[in-house]
Amino acid sequence: MEKKMMISDNDLDVTREKQRTFKIVLLHIGNELASGLVLFVTGYVIESAGFFYTACITLGLKFLLFIFAFVFITETGEQKKSPGFIAPLRTLLETTKNPRNFCTLLLVNMAIVFLVVSRIAEKDVMTIYQMSPPFCMDSVHLGYLSSETRLKGIFAIPVLWLQRRLHFMESTIAAVGMYSDAASNFVLAIIRQSWVFFVVPIVAIPGALSSSMTKAITTRLVGRQALASTFALILVVEELFSFGGAQAGNYLYQHFVDTLPTAPFYLASSTFVVSAVLYT
Repeated sequence: MEKKMMISDNDLDVTREKQRTFKIVLLHIGNELASGLVLFVTGYVIESAGFFYTACITLGLKFLLFIFAFVFITETGEQKKSPGFIAPLRTLLETTKNPRNFCTLLLVNMAIVFLVVSRIAEKDVMTIYQMSPPFCMDSVHLGYLSSETRLKGIFAIPVLWLQRRLHFMESTIAAVGMYSDAASNFVLAIIRQSWVFFVVPIVAIPGALSSSMTKAITTRLVGRQALASTFALILVVEELFSFGGAQAGNYLYQHFVDTLPTAPFYLASSTFVVSAVLYT
C-alpha cells in the first residue's frame, strides 16, 4: 500500500526520468485547455457585462487564485531545507563545462528566443487584425477563435504519440512544431479570408509541443538539482524577449497597415523557421 501511495504521489513529478516528456506536455496542455474553455465564454461576458465589469471579474478570479495557492499548496512549507540560490546555478555551470551540453543549451535557448518573438508578434497583432476591415469581428467571434487556438492542445497528445512511435527525438518534435507554426503564419499572411482563422490552428497543432520539448531537453541535461532554476531562467528569457516580439509586431502593423497589414505574420513565419533550424 505504501508503495502504491508513493507512485501516486509522484505521478506528475516531472523531475523523474520515466515519461518525463509526456508529463510536461500534459501539464502544458491542461493549462491551455482550461484557458481555452474560459475564452469560449469570454466574448459573451464582454458583450453582456462590458469591458469594465469583465476586468473586475478577472481581478476577482486572480485574487481567488492567490487565496487557493496560499491555503492549499503547502509543499514549500514542508521542505527540509532550501538549496539556496547559488547551488542550482553551480549545477548549471557544471553542466555547461561539457561542450556538447553547452552547445545544446545554447541552441535551445536561442530557439526559445525566436519562438517567443514569433508567438508574441503574432498574438499581439492578431486581435487588432481580426477586428479591422475586412473582417470586423466582434468579441463573441474573437472568443471562438481564441478558444479554438487553445483547444488544439487536445490533438497534440495523439500527435506526440505518433512522433514517439516514429522514434522522433525531442529536438525533432520541437523543430516539426516550429515548421508547422511557420506554415500557419505564412498562410495567414498570404490569404485574407475569414475561414483561414479556423484552419490555421489545425495546421499549427504540432507547434503546441515545442515549449514542452524545450523543458524536457533542458531538464535531462541539468538534472533534478537545478530543475526549478532552469525553468525560472527559461521564464526570464521568455519574458525579456516577449517585449521585443510585441514591439516588432506592433511596429510592422502600424507602418504597413495600409499596404501590407499581414507583415507581422511574415515576420513570425520567418522567425519560426529560424527557431526550427536551431532545434534541428
